[in-house]
Amino acid sequence: DLDHYLPTLTLHAADEKNRQGAVLPLRRDLADELDEWVKAKRERLIRDAASDNNGQPFEGFDPSSVKLFDVPSAMIKILDRDLLLAGIAKRDSRGRTLDVHALRHTFGTMLSMSGVSPRTAQAAMRHSKIDLTMNVYTDESLLDLQGAVDSLPSLGAPMVAPNIGNPCKPLSISDDLGDEGVQEDRPQPLDVTSYAVKAKDPLTSHVNGSSRRSRRDLNPQPPDRQSGALTN
Repeated sequence: DLDHYLPTLTLHAADEKNRQGAVLPLRRDLADELDEWVKAKRERLIRDAASDNNGQPFEGFDPSSVKLFDVPSAMIKILDRDLLLAGIAKRDSRGRTLDVHALRHTFGTMLSMSGVSPRTAQAAMRHSKIDLTMNVYTDESLLDLQGAVDSLPSLGAPMVAPNIGNPCKPLSISDDLGDEGVQEDRPQPLDVTSYAVKAKDPLTSHVNGSSRRSRRDLNPQPPDRQSGALTN
């Protein structure tokens, strides 16, 4: 269907490997070229048929029933000839040979290079398993790995992705306590980790360079009537 705004090509079940049939989308530019090809082929068939019948077309002759393409048995020889004329090597540096089926590998690789999602590429290739599309029919040596890296955001911004599987390492935090700019004895570093602090463990506080063990009373006594201060 080359005249539709979304041109397609229908592959009959009898002509497909899995015998299910398929409707294949076509690019608009390819559909236009095929349309010209079909019209020229039909005109030639009508002209040849008329010349074989003294200028009169055969009754019931339907050019649309003629196959669009003829695949000859010597297809590989024609491809080898075309490769020679185009200056394309039959065998590449990795020892791989170009044949007719290599066009499907090219198609799958181009889908990946164009950024098509793997599931969409699998449907376009009509594969039953996505492993065929990604690993067999995609040549990773032709993928734009440099372009993929360049598409990442700049590392100039403070952005760090944490490793959820590993706990944070302890950090050492120390403060200099002083009076009017006079530096006191440096207290011992306080380890801060990502683990939850146990409620029963006492906390260590530093006062004037000395350490004492203390526990905060969550239920202070009422204020002393004489001093007005809270008592523990």
